[in-house]
Amino acid sequence: MSAANGPRRAAKPPVGVAAWLVVLWLLLWGKVSVANVASGILVAVVLLVVFPLPRRQGAVRHVVRPLALARLAAYFAYELVISNLLVTRVILSQGSRIRTGVVGCPLHSPSDGIVTVLANTIALSPGTMMVEVFDDVIYVHALLLRDVERVRGDVAKLQSLIIAAFPTMGALPTAEAAEAAGRDGEARP
Repeated sequence: MSAANGPRRAAKPPVGVAAWLVVLWLLLWGKVSVANVASGILVAVVLLVVFPLPRRQGAVRHVVRPLALARLAAYFAYELVISNLLVTRVILSQGSRIRTGVVGCPLHSPSDGIVTVLANTIALSPGTMMVEVFDDVIYVHALLLRDVERVRGDVAKLQSLIIAAFPTMGALPTAEAAEAAGRDGEARP
């Protein structure tokens, strides 16, 4: 060990993986007993020694802000109920005229993690579906399209809530970047 490298840090044992292996072992045996738990621990340790987990260089631990995550969940639950009611009303009403469309919404943080959470959240809401992501714009299909700017505003709010809840997945946008993204979104119908 050289002074330039500093003290070597011991690798953390993969306790979570070992616990899941023990749970899987118990599920395979079908009953919990002292012998099954002890043999499960032994099997988990042997497996992790013989087949060690690879070390991930530059692995990032994602930070989750619980209060912001609660705001995201509350907003999503509210939007989910409203969209379910609207889609149900359209389905049950006779002679309803559905106006659909695809709206390009600018991405304030085009990181893979943020786009993935955003796309899945949009897909879970009835009446909306993510179509494509291209050039920092997410294209959303809306079943009940009445106002293009409202769709863009809803997607922008959802993005900001996701970024606030998971700040390490994407950089928080600056005011100038958000404003520029808003101008780009207006230029695209």
